[in-house]
Amino acid sequence: MPGLTLTNSPYRSIKDSKVLALGISKGNLNFSPIPYVKSEVADIMKVWKGKAYMDEEATLDKLKSREQNFQIVHIATIGGNSGLSNNRGNSVLSEQDKRARNGEKEPYIALWGTLLKSSQFEKIDWYSPPVELLVLSSCETGLGEDYGLAGTAIRSGVKSVLGSLDLVPDDATAFLMSEFYRNLKDAPIKAEALRQAQLALINGENFRRPYYWAGFTMIGSPW
Repeated sequence: MPGLTLTNSPYRSIKDSKVLALGISKGNLNFSPIPYVKSEVADIMKVWKGKAYMDEEATLDKLKSREQNFQIVHIATIGGNSGLSNNRGNSVLSEQDKRARNGEKEPYIALWGTLLKSSQFEKIDWYSPPVELLVLSSCETGLGEDYGLAGTAIRSGVKSVLGSLDLVPDDATAFLMSEFYRNLKDAPIKAEALRQAQLALINGENFRRPYYWAGFTMIGSPW
């Protein structure tokens, strides 16, 4: 929790909530493709009701409109905190992605054709209806001063944000997110759904190392 004064603490069940999912798997804004995003979004929509927009349809306008009662927002795309990435974990980035990150001085996620930066988050209406859970399925979305992009989302009105503290691999992230949403239907609180998803990776065959699962954290209200 960034602080109790910033935390929307009352519990509210989200089991019947709808999901607005935005995913970008193709190359976009000079970034490399992230192919597992397509299966990640598809798996989520098998379990939850809602609407999914992929690639060219995953625009800032779609996020801003939220024309239906979407209380869960899932964004699966490229993200980063360039000021920190240049000094840590940079070896796992492709040369193309290193070049695309150059010059970005604040945390961001990429929507189709544009970067959504932390300074723009407060311009989005997160209250109508209230967003109970924002999932930033991307690299370094909880990293940095005041929890980076995830912290900005909390201060902008989102109740809970699932973000990452490091560079996260595409395939393991897709698997973790699929498990998280499946557990979210039955877990008593959101943080427990994440814990169960991380345990699924630990107990599996391919993604046991902390590199694959330890970077994800729930920021804001754990319930």
